[in-house]
Amino acid sequence: MDAPPAALAPQPPVAAIVAASPTRIPVRAMARPASGSGVLVLAIRPGGNPLALIPRHNPLIAMGLSLAVNGLGQFYNGDASKGWWMLGSWLVYPAAWGLDSLLQTGYFRAGALVLELGVKGYSAYDAYQSAAAYRRAHPGGSR
Repeated sequence: MDAPPAALAPQPPVAAIVAASPTRIPVRAMARPASGSGVLVLAIRPGGNPLALIPRHNPLIAMGLSLAVNGLGQFYNGDASKGWWMLGSWLVYPAAWGLDSLLQTGYFRAGALVLELGVKGYSAYDAYQSAAAYRRAHPGGSR
């Protein structure tokens, strides 16, 4: 039986990163060089939380997450109840689509789109402001 290729052979870690998750359980990630490329690949240990490596309460990250998906920036900031309300606004559009199909109009979908864009804008604004307020109140750390 042949030996495994060099790319599959275990490589010694270049650096070990230990981060604390929100539940205070340590998460270990190992940075290893990709085979011959000189690029470091971050590998999370099974059962680890990959989000624990992202800096918390960063206003730009919070705003970007909320622009991607309504309420995601609120979840990132730790405000789950507000995040669920903003994420729930996505349920308005399928309901409007059903009403438009039933009544043969397009008004409900247009109204739902306006509502969705308004919630998205407010979600991004609120996520940014909440993260910035947390950073002002806790200047020493982001956890």
